[in-house]
Amino acid sequence: MASGHEIEQAVFEVAAAIASELNLILVDVVYRGGQEARLQVIIYRDRGVTVDNCEAFSRRLGDCLDAEDVIDRAYTLEVSSPGLERKLRHRHEYDLFEGKRIRIVCRGPIEGRVEWSGELVGLVDDHVMLRGADPEDIRIPLASIKRAQLVY
Repeated sequence: MASGHEIEQAVFEVAAAIASELNLILVDVVYRGGQEARLQVIIYRDRGVTVDNCEAFSRRLGDCLDAEDVIDRAYTLEVSSPGLERKLRHRHEYDLFEGKRIRIVCRGPIEGRVEWSGELVGLVDDHVMLRGADPEDIRIPLASIKRAQLVY
């Protein structure tokens, strides 16, 4: 039986191709095993994700996963949009959500502060660039980030 991480990687590859075909962006895949296994897939598009987008994506992904037998047990497939205050878990999300407001909590002080919020400029050389109230953009090393999330 494949590990949860292996399942997530296999699903990510299949889901990314389907998302691209449907003009969507794959944000994340989370698999939780146990008695009631759950596969959560997060999709995104600039104009917002509709119920129809989720439905079409879910149908295609479910058919592909069943045909390829990626998950060898019964599971529930959930497809959704990132949500208004989604936690950022992966490198690519810092570019994907460029221009959005985020809040960052650091593992230790950066320029004397552990919490930062502002407009996400993007990821440059393993540093998250954040535009806040200060006159200059702040550079926060990716490795120093304890938690980051979108702010509505």
